[in-house]
Amino acid sequence: MRHFRPLAALALSGAVIATSACMSNNYAPRPVYRPVADTSVALLGAYLAGDVIDGRSSRRAKVIRAKIAPLNGAEVGTYMQRHEADLRRQTVGTGVEVLRSGADVVLRMPASITFPSGSYAIQSQFQSTLREVAQTLKGDDKTYVDVLGHTDASGGKAPNQALSVSRAQAVGTYLKSRGVSAARVAVKGYGESAPIATNDTEEGRALNRRIEIRIVPVTR
Repeated sequence: MRHFRPLAALALSGAVIATSACMSNNYAPRPVYRPVADTSVALLGAYLAGDVIDGRSSRRAKVIRAKIAPLNGAEVGTYMQRHEADLRRQTVGTGVEVLRSGADVVLRMPASITFPSGSYAIQSQFQSTLREVAQTLKGDDKTYVDVLGHTDASGGKAPNQALSVSRAQAVGTYLKSRGVSAARVAVKGYGESAPIATNDTEEGRALNRRIEIRIVPVTR
């Protein structure tokens, strides 16, 4: 994708693996190469560097009440590597991008493949992908699942904020309907406040319209 910086600029070492880029309308995504090492905060967005939605203490209490045992520190690396590999396999060729930041995994879903324009109804052709993602999240249940909605800067701040919340809620509700524990899921709409590209071009605005699922290990 043209909006990413060259890999050399990330100052990251290690092998690279192919993941999928944003889909075109004919569902023919181009491969994007990501280092096995962590993706930089600059590419992910600083808003993803903070705590989980509603804070870790509150979320951990809900997870424990749901009888989900947290991970020991030594388990986190292997657990999340396997989780990431499963998600990459399930989403290859779909237009979903799988990113890694530290122990966290982020699924970035362009709104163009997830929702009709101006709507928060999940497109039928995308539900099979989301169903597979839900299956993996259900099986590997020692994680928090944050669903984040974003829009471009067109249309006004208030409508954009409302749309981003509704889209995040729609995805969160779908995941829960497929068996992901409600104790693990939280949603947040960012509206137009967290762009990853310029809002001055149609290409940039298309990149800013997105849903992200941030998957964070539950630790003791």
